[in-house]
Amino acid sequence: MLSKHRGFALAFLAVFLFFTLDSVLQDHPTRLVAGSMNQRVQLDDRVLIDGDTMRTTVLLDGKERVQVTYKMKSKEDKQFLDAHLKIAQVCHFYGTLKRPDPVSNFDAFDYRQYLKHQGIYWEWELASYDQCYDPPSLTVFERLKRGRQKGIRFVSSHFPKPWANMVNALVFADKDDINPDLLDAYQNLGLIHLLAVSGLHVGVLIGLLYFCLLRLGFVKQHVHLFLLLVVLPAYVLLTGCTPSVIRAALMAAFLLSAPLSKIKLSPLTSLALACLFTLVFQPHTLYSVGFQLSYLITFALIVSVETMRHRSYSSIMQIFITTGIAEVIALPILLYNFYTVSLLSFLLNLIYIPLISLIILPGAWLTLCLTLSVPSIGSLINRGLNIVVRYMNEVLTLLNTFPSLTLSIGKPSIVGMTLLILGILAVFILWEKVNHWAIAFIFISFVLGIALIHWLSMEISPRGSVTFIDVGQGDAALIVLPHHQGVYLIDTGGSLPYPKAQWQKKKREYNVGREVILPQLKALGIHELTAVMITHRDFDHMEGIRGLIGNIPIKSLMVSNFFTPTKTERDWLKSLRNSGTHLIRVKAGEQWSVGQSHFQVLWPETKGKDTNDQSLVLRVNMGSLNWLFTGDLDQEGERGLLSQWQDIDADILKVGHHGSKTSSSEAFLKAVSPKLAIISVGKNNHYGHPSNEVIKRLEEQNIKTLRTDQKGAIRIEFTSQKVLSIKTVKP
Repeated sequence: MLSKHRGFALAFLAVFLFFTLDSVLQDHPTRLVAGSMNQRVQLDDRVLIDGDTMRTTVLLDGKERVQVTYKMKSKEDKQFLDAHLKIAQVCHFYGTLKRPDPVSNFDAFDYRQYLKHQGIYWEWELASYDQCYDPPSLTVFERLKRGRQKGIRFVSSHFPKPWANMVNALVFADKDDINPDLLDAYQNLGLIHLLAVSGLHVGVLIGLLYFCLLRLGFVKQHVHLFLLLVVLPAYVLLTGCTPSVIRAALMAAFLLSAPLSKIKLSPLTSLALACLFTLVFQPHTLYSVGFQLSYLITFALIVSVETMRHRSYSSIMQIFITTGIAEVIALPILLYNFYTVSLLSFLLNLIYIPLISLIILPGAWLTLCLTLSVPSIGSLINRGLNIVVRYMNEVLTLLNTFPSLTLSIGKPSIVGMTLLILGILAVFILWEKVNHWAIAFIFISFVLGIALIHWLSMEISPRGSVTFIDVGQGDAALIVLPHHQGVYLIDTGGSLPYPKAQWQKKKREYNVGREVILPQLKALGIHELTAVMITHRDFDHMEGIRGLIGNIPIKSLMVSNFFTPTKTERDWLKSLRNSGTHLIRVKAGEQWSVGQSHFQVLWPETKGKDTNDQSLVLRVNMGSLNWLFTGDLDQEGERGLLSQWQDIDADILKVGHHGSKTSSSEAFLKAVSPKLAIISVGKNNHYGHPSNEVIKRLEEQNIKTLRTDQKGAIRIEFTSQKVLSIKTVKP
């Protein structure tokens, strides 16, 4: 079948590349400038409230969209905003306009680019607001947007949870109230697409309405016009204009309009026209993962229909094949963006796709209609479906607690991606030409072969690296030894646990281990940590481990012999032990080798007066260089270290205590005599780190310095003989 669509495929590819180039080169101008701004604006989107933070987007002068963030000051403030703010209202906002922060870690989610692809170039941090009111009149589009907001609130208040969250996701394309841990489970297990409104939903809606209206005696042409001009535009707005809904609605619109205009359009032509229309008006949509998956999977399924029809597969076999095609086509995009593959994805899709398509989705529409018309019956069905959804979610949440069920492949190279895509195309061509089970075997062997080659390339690679991850005001250094002989994480970053009232707490509080370090590990294809080394028990060095527990296997946790955990930290250690992690206490003088790399513990020799002075100090020889990691060692600890060890010179020094003036004394820097100093420090931190005194000492000794607050993450790559490169995320 593919051979019959070569012309279309080439045209599709040409258009794809054209709009890619256009999106890359074209940067829409903005008339705004950073600084204080007080202005009357119109709310452009639904107000989202999580804990004490409110987010929305506004239109400035009806032209430019701006992301708005407001830190609410009281419980009453939160209740007022939640109850009264509506889409299209006009408000007077006071605050500071700034550019979104650029990405600061390798292969991390780029929030600035994400906003840019939505036509948003500024963040507005509000200090206060007043005078919110409705405009004199609302447009049809604004009324539909408000209708969506009312619908979401109605479902949230009248349906039991978690069924309410599922209904909002499937009917209104709103996933904001779904538990973040559950969303992670859907994502990690390859089922997140089931929570997105897509062509299936549009097809079910249009099919039901079409059948019902014809049965009621309406003329076919009138039904086509009604669906085309009323139902489809309204549904697109009610579901938040997501790429998959726009694609499905445009395809349906072209197919519905074809009989009226006497023009015959194939599904493939409708898909191409839908893609063109979307990209003409929103070229940056091309970068949306949802857009890419929606169009490519639909394309693959359309061109495969004829082959499946000619072979007269049974219904069950068609489900297997359709699921397999979707999984295969999505693989390159998912690997490039998320770096992982679920071993259970295919099996779970076989179970959950029919379950959601045949029961949950129709049930969502049915119960919504019944709750509005016959509440008693709607409530009864809601309770039954709530039980089904609760068990569905519990199964996925349980499976997500086993990290081994998800393979961390790492970000594929250009060569790897090219081989994977070419191999998928070759397998599809063979499948069309040869009707034999051997094709399935060939494909599985090919995919496993690509994965094996990728894995072996990492295992046998002579490259090692040390990445000083930007965790804000904290420390986290990731060591990957050559030939993948070991992966060590020195400190995990973290945040101080400030007490919060119940109304201030978010659905899931930020954790640097889960949000920053874990994606970095996935991008590097790291599926297990040989050891996590905690230099001392300050939260900015240790709290991040809470986000790693249960998400990645950790063989060992190494701490100082003088490490004394608090009750909270004892709970973390208990969770680690339950997951199979060994707690190892080390003391000064201990050393071990891994391949050609050598680790040595230099400190603490004695229990210091505070946790900083008893920081675990490690000297590591790797890549023909000596590295010194000092935690938060203060000058008193430095003097003790110098008295115990005469030879502590190092080529690369991780500066102690984030560059505090209480560390990095002149005598210590002379003794270490590093060529390069790394300062792990948060941007604009309220401690004033790094100290100007320390910076001056480093400059006086001609020590080159790199700082994570200025350069983002810093990665030094090496072999056993030499340093290959020093990379920073920011120039």
